[in-house]
Amino acid sequence: MDHQDIRRALQGSVAAVLEDKLLPRVLRPYQVETFYRFGTWLADTGATHRCYISHATGLGKTVWFSSLARHCSDMRVLVIVPTKMLVEQTIRTLTQFCGGMIGHQSSLDKIRDRRGQVVAMRGHEFSNVVVTTDESFVTRAAEFRREFDPDLIIWDECHWAYHSSASAALALFDRPVIVGLSATTDFLTNVSRGGSVPVVMDNGQVLYCPPSRLAATHFHTLVDERTVRWGIESGWLAPLAWAQLQLNLKLSEVPVTSGPGGEDYNEAKLQQAMETAWPTLIDAVCKLYGDESYGLIDRQVFAVCPSVRAGRELAYALSSMGVPAACIDGGTPDRDRNIILSAFDKREFRFLSSVMVLREGWDADAEVCLMLRPTRSRIYYLQSMGRVLRPSPDGGYKVSLVVDVKTRDQRFTPLSTPTLFAPPGSEVEERKILIGPRHSSGAHGKPSSLVSPYAVEGIAPKLIHVPAVEVEYWASASGTFETDGKTWGTPAALSLLLPVSAPTIDRRAKEACESGMISSRTARNASGRHCAFYALDEIQALCADLLKPDRIQSAGWFEEDGEVWVARYAAPSLLSLLPTIVDVIVGNAQVRRREAKPVRGRVATYYCLSDLRKVREQLHVSRELTGSSS
Repeated sequence: MDHQDIRRALQGSVAAVLEDKLLPRVLRPYQVETFYRFGTWLADTGATHRCYISHATGLGKTVWFSSLARHCSDMRVLVIVPTKMLVEQTIRTLTQFCGGMIGHQSSLDKIRDRRGQVVAMRGHEFSNVVVTTDESFVTRAAEFRREFDPDLIIWDECHWAYHSSASAALALFDRPVIVGLSATTDFLTNVSRGGSVPVVMDNGQVLYCPPSRLAATHFHTLVDERTVRWGIESGWLAPLAWAQLQLNLKLSEVPVTSGPGGEDYNEAKLQQAMETAWPTLIDAVCKLYGDESYGLIDRQVFAVCPSVRAGRELAYALSSMGVPAACIDGGTPDRDRNIILSAFDKREFRFLSSVMVLREGWDADAEVCLMLRPTRSRIYYLQSMGRVLRPSPDGGYKVSLVVDVKTRDQRFTPLSTPTLFAPPGSEVEERKILIGPRHSSGAHGKPSSLVSPYAVEGIAPKLIHVPAVEVEYWASASGTFETDGKTWGTPAALSLLLPVSAPTIDRRAKEACESGMISSRTARNASGRHCAFYALDEIQALCADLLKPDRIQSAGWFEEDGEVWVARYAAPSLLSLLPTIVDVIVGNAQVRRREAKPVRGRVATYYCLSDLRKVREQLHVSRELTGSSS
C-alpha cells in the first residue's frame, strides 16, 4: 500500500472502532470525539503524513491507540515507547484489545501478563503489532524499515522524539501514517532563548519553547488536545489540591541549562545545592507525616527527589518512623522494581521515592505527590504530578495533593502547581482544592462542591498570592533577544549594531539608568552569565551625537571620549612607522582598543593613538625603523 491507501484503510479502522460493541473497555466520549477528528484528518488527502494528540496523563492514550490497533489486522503497526517498563505495560494493554502474541524489540525477553501467561516474544515474526523503545527504534530504524516496514507508527510520549537522531530515524519512513501522543507535547519553561516561541497556557500564564522542541515542528498537525484542567473539570481526573514546604535555600545561582526536559537547573549543581538542605527537608517531610490533618500515614505517597542518595535517605527516614517505604532508581533491577510497584499497588508499601525513572508510564494509585526536586521544566513537572491525578480505581472519593518546595528565591522561581494552574494575580488557599469538577456533577457522579481531606476544619487556610511567571531571557549567539517589541542587548552586542564603542555605551547607559532616563533588564548572555541588557532604540537615542555619518573618517580614524582612535591600516602613516613595527605595537597590552563600525562598513578594531605613541616611545623605536626621513 502507498500512503493514500494506508489513510483509506485507517479510515475503515476508525469506523470499525466506533462500531465495535465488544471493546474490552468502553471508550469515553472524548476518546470517541478524538477518533472522529482523527478520521477527518485521514480523509484530507492533502494533509501531512504525521499528526499528534495531546491528552493529559490519565486520560487513556494507551487505550485509544490499542482500540485502533485492534482493527488494523491487515496492517503492520509499530508502537514506540520510551522505557522497558512501558514496553511491558503497553503490551499488556494491547493484548487485551488485540489478543494473540505481540512482538517486541527491547532488551526484555518473554513478557507475561498478570496471570503469568506469555503475551509477547522478542522479534517481529509473531504479530502485525510490534512494540519497541525509543532507543531501539533510533538505533535500528533501517532494520525496522527493511524487515517490518510498518504501515502505522504510533509514538507514545512523542516529546522524546524531538532530537536529531530520532528525526533522522523517522525520516526513513515516508510511506506510513505517523501518530504522536503525549501529555506534554511542548517543552515549555520560563526561559526564553533567542527565537523561542511564546505559548499561552489555559490559566493565562505565558511560557516559552524553542521551535525545535515544539510538537508541531516534528508531528505537524494537532488532531486533539485535552489538558489537565480540562480533565479535572470534566470529571475524568481527580480534583487537585496543593500545599508547600518551606526550604531555606536559594537556587538563583544554580545554572540553567538545556537538557532532556528542556531548560532546567543543571542536574549536578542542583544536587549539590540540595544536598546541604536535604536533612532539613527530610525533617519537614517527617513532620508532615506527623501532622494528622494530612493523614499521609494512610495514603499512597510518591516523592520526586533530586538524587538517588536523597531518595534512599528519605525512604529510610520514613521506614524508621514505621511507614512502609521503598525507593526505586535507575539501578533497581527489573525484577525488584516490579515487586516494589506491585507491593505499592497492594498498599503493602505506602511511600515510594524516586528521582525521574517513574515520571512516565507508571499507572499508580497514588494520592500525594511530593515534588521535592525543584524544576523549571513543565515536562518534568506535569509528568511527575500526573502519577496522582488518576481517579480511584474502585470509584471511591479521591482528591490528589501536590506538595511543592518553596525556596527563598524572589525571581525566576521553580515551577509550581499554582503557577501552572492558577491565574496570575489570584489567591489560592493552601491545602484546599485548586481545580475541581466544573459542573454540578462530574463524569463519575461526584459533586462539584468538594471538601479537601487535607484542609483543617475550623481553621482558615493560608492564602498564597500567585505571581505571574517571571520569564528569564537568554540572549542568542549575537548577544541580543527580542521582547516587548524591542531588541535588547549587552553593550558589547549593541556596539556591533551601532558605530559606538562598548565602553561608551556601557558608561552612558549606566548613567542614564541611574537618572531614570532609560531602563535595563537583567538577563543571561549566550554562555549563561547574568548581564545588564539595554534597549537598542533607547541606546540609539542616548548616543545620537555619536551617530553622525562623518564620525569615522575615510582616513581610518575618529575621535571619541577625548581620544583619537585609529584603524590598523591607518596607523603606519599617522605614526610614521613601518607596518611590521605597527604590528608589534598594537599587540601591546597597554594599548586600549574598541570595536566600531564605519557607516556602510564592517565592524573593525580601532586603537587609541596616544597609547600607540606612548608604547612607541617605551620601545625606543629608532628613526631608522620609521621608514621616513622626517
